[in-house]
Amino acid sequence: YTTPAKSGFITGLSVVLVPIGAAVFFHQRIEPPAIFGVVLATAGLALLSLNATMTVNFGDVLTLFCAVAFAAHILLVSKYAPHFSPWTLGAGQILVAASASTLLALLTWPAGGLPPITANVVLAVLISGLLGTAFAFTVQSAAQRFTTATHTALIFSMEPVAAGISSYILIGEVLTPRSLLGCALIFAGTLTAEFWGVVRRPRRKSAVAPVQP
Repeated sequence: YTTPAKSGFITGLSVVLVPIGAAVFFHQRIEPPAIFGVVLATAGLALLSLNATMTVNFGDVLTLFCAVAFAAHILLVSKYAPHFSPWTLGAGQILVAASASTLLALLTWPAGGLPPITANVVLAVLISGLLGTAFAFTVQSAAQRFTTATHTALIFSMEPVAAGISSYILIGEVLTPRSLLGCALIFAGTLTAEFWGVVRRPRRKSAVAPVQP
């Protein structure tokens, strides 16, 4: 229902939502650059998603919900990662995701059985299941024991760039000038909300205790 590049940049909004979530749920102070970043990213989202009739593509709405879910995931992993083994935390996340996805598939798939298992289906499962889920979740759980949710979100800001480049190389997607401006505003809002707060924040000792080998 949308394109890879647009989906990547909308998903990148999760980076902007992280400091807002940290302020609301963890009572951390929200910095003015974060507020300005949200304004920039929201304007970019409007340019990227709204079409000529001022309506929003269904796929863009679904991807926006994904951005909210990713932001919540970053915040929760930041809270619990220091207290659990990354293997345990990663396995738990994968088990829940696999169980929920299987249940939804059984409930929503049309009658008549599952689709044929082709080479493309197997390749998609390996890439999205092993690399995009199992490997990514486990590495994130391990890495976030040594950093903050904000720093993690900053690294995640590279996802839209990777999505745009990959979409151009693999399927030849070319964004319109308006969409490119929207992408630029989202990326600028992301960097403003995260990077500016990082460089302006004074150095302090990490709240996470070092993990013994």
